[in-house]
Amino acid sequence: MKIQPVTPSQVPLSATPAAPPGATGPLDAFQRTDQTSLPDLARAARLFRPGTEQLWTSQRDGYFTPPSTAPDGTVLAGHSDRHFYGIDPQTGATRWTCPTDSLLETPPAVGRDGRLYATGRDRFLYILAPTGAPLRRIEIGLSTARPTVDAEGRVFVATVAGQVKALDPEGELIWEFQQPGRHERGYGVSPVPGPDGTLFCVSEGGIVTALDPVSGQSRWSNKPGFGVTCAGVASPDGHFLVPGEDGTLHCLDGATGAKAWSVMLDGPLSCSPVLSEGRVWALPLGGQLTCLRTSDGGVEWTAEMGGTIREDSPVLGPEGLLFANDEEKSDLVALDASTGHERWRLHLEGTPGPGTLSPDGSVLYLKVGSKGLAAVPTRTLAQRVQDPGPSTRGPEIRQGESHVEIGGVRLPRRSRG
Repeated sequence: MKIQPVTPSQVPLSATPAAPPGATGPLDAFQRTDQTSLPDLARAARLFRPGTEQLWTSQRDGYFTPPSTAPDGTVLAGHSDRHFYGIDPQTGATRWTCPTDSLLETPPAVGRDGRLYATGRDRFLYILAPTGAPLRRIEIGLSTARPTVDAEGRVFVATVAGQVKALDPEGELIWEFQQPGRHERGYGVSPVPGPDGTLFCVSEGGIVTALDPVSGQSRWSNKPGFGVTCAGVASPDGHFLVPGEDGTLHCLDGATGAKAWSVMLDGPLSCSPVLSEGRVWALPLGGQLTCLRTSDGGVEWTAEMGGTIREDSPVLGPEGLLFANDEEKSDLVALDASTGHERWRLHLEGTPGPGTLSPDGSVLYLKVGSKGLAAVPTRTLAQRVQDPGPSTRGPEIRQGESHVEIGGVRLPRRSRG
């Protein structure tokens, strides 16, 4: 493999006209546009302060993985053309590319020293320098999940064969855990580190196993419900929240695996919930974005998001905003994270997909349509927020001992089990 640098002279952004709808072009000619270049943004001009906000977009034959970001702000993504891309966060120009021998489905994970770790369909773990230069390729087994890097710099890879492997930053094996049981399904989602370092691993069959991050020894194992379709999330108070494929969100004690509470959502989750300051936000396939308390699973608010094919988690942004995607209308929606009130929405040139924030939270990078990436400013938009009117309030919520009633619809609830 070799690195393919791209110099500024190869990316004449100022001379690149806006492409017509549906046009495609080479990635090293990302198009940078302002709000006057996109008809759909003209309808949302009130969200922008003219002359100060920029939105760059890109299109390329094939598809991008969801993006991630490096500590220096570089936007990272894999592509179906079997390359990793490092993208300039300000202009959208390609900083570097690195070829692989595999189809890529997840973006690189970033290590403590800026190294990048990624898996492909070819059973290898790729280790890249922060500049995109290839450092090492290690046979690790087939993995469809993004590697996980913990606070100590250890790299964890879960395989479809039911193995979890821990490696040091150089890629040397530290330990390997094999899920017991010949007929158990393997791992399809990334391991999740807890606040004390405990590694939570969820098999496709729904078995949650807590591993010691140093030795790889199992601390406990529990199957709270049915299989899973996405990774869970660890809370600062030591709990682990894991969604079941039947639409139930389970909260487990991180120390023992005992179930603290569970609640039925509007449908199964295909994207992980997000958590902050005693709240968890989940966006199930039914499209009902739900905010719950992590203490007891009580529902605080719900909001309807259009669309049913979801691969995107909500994203917590600055100024108390929560970003979610209305796939039905191709809108990026900003809501008040504490109340669920809609603050603004922005129409995009394609269905919005998974997103990630820049290190300072000022820009949201997200997939758009099947071929594109886009950059949307967040802080300046947040400054334009207007107080919501009564029409933006969500449905009335009533809670009982055995159910939650939302807008007149009863949902079963199990407080402990």
